Parts: sequence; C-alpha cells; structure tokens
Amino acid sequence: GMMVDGAVVMVENAFRIMAERLEHGGKVNRTAAVLAAAKEVANPITFAIIIIIVVFLPLFALEGLEGKMFKPMAFNIAFAMAGSMLLSLTLIPVLASMILKPKPERDTWLVAKIKKGYSPLLAKALGRKKAVVLGALVALVASLALFPFLGKEFMPQLQEGSIMWRVTGIPSTSLNESIKTSNTIAEAFKKFPEVDTTVAMIGRAEKGETADVNYMEIYTALKPQEDWKSGRNIKELEEAMQETLEEVVPNVVPGYTQPIQMRVEELISGVRATLALKLYGEDLEALDRISGQLKAVLAKVEGVADLSLEANVGKPQIRIQVNRAELARHGMNAEEVLTIVRNGLGGEPVSVLLDGVKRFDIAVRLNDDTRQSVEALRKIPLRTATGALVPLSEVAEVSVA
Repeated sequence: GMMVDGAVVMVENAFRIMAERLEHGGKVNRTAAVLAAAKEVANPITFAIIIIIVVFLPLFALEGLEGKMFKPMAFNIAFAMAGSMLLSLTLIPVLASMILKPKPERDTWLVAKIKKGYSPLLAKALGRKKAVVLGALVALVASLALFPFLGKEFMPQLQEGSIMWRVTGIPSTSLNESIKTSNTIAEAFKKFPEVDTTVAMIGRAEKGETADVNYMEIYTALKPQEDWKSGRNIKELEEAMQETLEEVVPNVVPGYTQPIQMRVEELISGVRATLALKLYGEDLEALDRISGQLKAVLAKVEGVADLSLEANVGKPQIRIQVNRAELARHGMNAEEVLTIVRNGLGGEPVSVLLDGVKRFDIAVRLNDDTRQSVEALRKIPLRTATGALVPLSEVAEVSVA
C-alpha cells in the first residue's frame, strides 16, 4: 500500500485534469495534462514518502537482538519507498501520458455511496470546528492515559503449549550420568498432571551449535489448559517444576524457556538466554570467581529472574607425557605410544568397512577395565623392540591435569 500511494496520487490527478479539460471542450493534450498534474502533486508525493522513510530511521539506531531483527526491515522499507518515489515522479507520468485516455470523471458506485454519507458528516464537522478539535484533544488525552497499561516488553514470552528446560551439569559429567539425570527429571515431571510428554536431548552434534554431554535440553509438552485440574497457571507450574528439579537433581543448573523463543535467542544473540553477561580472560579460576561476584550483584537488580551461572572450570584431563630417554632405551618411539592413546583410548578409527555405498569406521579400543582409572592406564602393556612387555608408566608419565 505504501509503495503505490505515490503512483495512485499521480495517476488520479492526471486523470482529473484530463477530465476537467475535456469538459471545457476541445482536444485534450495528454502530455500537457500529465505535466500539469505532476507539477501539482510532485511536492506532496515527495514529502509524504520522505516522512514515511523518516518514521523508520529510529530503527537504524537499535542494537543487539532488536537491531538484528528490525534493521533489515528498516533498510528494505527505506529503499523500497525511495524507489517508489523515484518511479512515481518519472516512469508513472510517462506511462500515464501514453495509456490514460480523457474521459468524464465519474465515481464508482462504492465511492459514490461513501461520499453520500461522508459529505453531510464533513459539513457538520466544519460547522462545529471547536467541538471537533476539543473532542480530538480529549481522545488524545484518553489514549495517553492508557499508556501505563500497555505492554512494554520487547519480545513478550509466547505461550507455545510447552516448556523447554535447559539443564547444565558440571563439565566432567559423563554421558551415563547425564542419561541418569534425564531419567530422574522425566520421572519427577510425571507427578505433574499438566505434563503430557517429556523428551530429553543430551548434548549436540559436532557440526553447528555444539554442546557437551553435560548439557541437555528437556522438552516438556503440556496438555491443553482447559484440561488442567490443579488450578495453576503456566507461571505457577513453571515455578513448581523448577523447585522440583532443585530437589531431585541438586547438582545441576536448570532453567526454562519456550522452545521457539530459545532457538530465536540462540540464533540471533548467540546465547541460551534472553540477556547474558559474558566475561573474557585466560585464567579460568579468576573468571569463575569474578562471575560469582557479578551474579550476587545482578541478583539484587529488580526484575531479574531465573539467574544462573554457567560453569567455567574446565574438564579434568588425563595427560600422557612420553619419556623419550626411556623409549630410546627400549628401542621404541613416541608414535607407538600415541597410537595406543589415539586408538585404544580415544577410539580413533583404524580402517573403513565398505558395504556398497555405505561406509563404516572400524575402531579398536581397549576394554573398559583398562580405562576405569588412572592407575589402570599406567598398567597398559606395551611391546618393546625386543618383544618384551613394559607398562605404560615406565615410558610415559600419566597424570591428571
């Protein structure tokens, strides 16, 4: 609608002037009529479109989530309106002089009916100018009085009929422990009659937005609210479920949101929250200490809810540092030790099985008993150049870092 307004005004005015000149008799010069029409409405069209563009200028100053969502729209509208103004003042008059034919100006039945009702109202309004202006001022004041009751949140939380729980454990949490935690949470949610189904997704794929096995997303589908018998609303249900999680799994940090809202927040802002404070540095312990202090400060801010702190301390790692002097004494090299580490412990594929168009990686790993503890790793036997067997601890230092 906004884009064609200028063209409509230009064509309508050209047609009106042709009709007026036709009524006076004589041949109508279409080019002269269109030129006269363009001179009349060129300034109003230009200023009207510029005003529309100016209305969207504040959107260019938005930053963060708002800027990423609305700046593209502001750019598109601004360029589209500028293009429509250019066409309305150049191409449209040319086409009007070629296509329009002088005819008597007649209203369609719909426009005639509207004018029939509008003309008396306009005459009455012009006869009572003070009353009309006073009524407009009263309506303006009344609309301003409604301002405190309007929503002021940029992105109000939608009620999608489900809850997405984000549960984060300590970084060293294993997959089995995460599965156990998800089962515990699912069992706890069964106690709520409003819950229909619960699905847990642990970690994320290596490609795209990755997440380790200590992070899980639990999708909770809710029954229609008309079937709820507890009398709770969605907010009270979320708070009750949050309290239940803190009781049954106290070793994790739970948080909740809506599924679509969470995806939008992640894609646009890069964080799994509506608002996040990021700290950067090289010392993880210092970052962990400072983030704890900031969390205590932010908790005092009015309006802050569901405040959580992501774990910054890294995973414990097993470090295997080869002793090259001992390797040389046994006639071995570092590659032999690293092969055991990559294949036997890390599960790196050693070959590929082809089955038609399918490909399957073949991995050779040490048994679970060998990987249960650091002491068991130190006892992994290695074969020397002479055929003797020596433990890994004799040619490498195995420690926890």
